[in-house]
Amino acid sequence: MANVANIKLWIEALRSGKYRQAKSGLGRMVKHDDTARVTWEFCVLGVACEVAIESGVSVKRFLIPYRSRPLRDDWKPRDVVGRITYGHSLDESDAYTLPYIVAHWLGLSENPKLASGDYLSYANDVGTPFEVLASVIESEYLPK
Repeated sequence: MANVANIKLWIEALRSGKYRQAKSGLGRMVKHDDTARVTWEFCVLGVACEVAIESGVSVKRFLIPYRSRPLRDDWKPRDVVGRITYGHSLDESDAYTLPYIVAHWLGLSENPKLASGDYLSYANDVGTPFEVLASVIESEYLPK
């Protein structure tokens, strides 16, 4: 059963503007060549993991370093420094789905599905903005 209070925290975080959106994984660290600035980017499920950590859930964030190269030429001047995974330990971490403890905290599956049959992560990866995803989560997982 969905945990309404925790899902509301997640929705609030998605709407906050605090998180930069990523695709194809829970998150990544990106270096911007022009300024040597580093930013963290998250998918919709990665934001849920961050909110869970901020709320005291016993899950850890791990950064798996990449070699210094862009993943795709059209991503320049940004270099992806590493992929973010979450779990109790690095060996048990996952880069694509919610760790069980975060899924349990939300009262959802590790890869939540929408009424349309699509996975929430797929909706993120095709470019649906966080604001729209927040509204979808609100309408699908919170009581009417």
